[in-house]
Amino acid sequence: MKHLLTTLLAAMALASCGESKQDASQTSSEEQAGMTLLTRARQELAEGNTAAARETIEELRDSHKLAKQARLEAILTLDSIELLDARQAQDSLKQVFFERKLQEDLISLKDKLK
Repeated sequence: MKHLLTTLLAAMALASCGESKQDASQTSSEEQAGMTLLTRARQELAEGNTAAARETIEELRDSHKLAKQARLEAILTLDSIELLDARQAQDSLKQVFFERKLQEDLISLKDKLK
């Protein structure tokens, strides 16, 4: 009986290791896809197309929930989008808000990456 229990536990441990590798592979591909979208959003932002950049960030958030790093960096990009929109609208209160939010999110991201 003990031998059977030990064998079952060993089999379960091996099975969970296989799932872990598969999960890591899925996370890696999710991260790559998320980074691709993030790069596209940044390019759209650089071109001044804030609407397209915002849509791309939303696509990243909706489609790649496991892309943790890309999603964290997307927060900063979205802050930049909002800041550019505020500047273009000449909304000084909104501009100040998003300048501060961008700074806070940058600090937060640096802390998470430590």
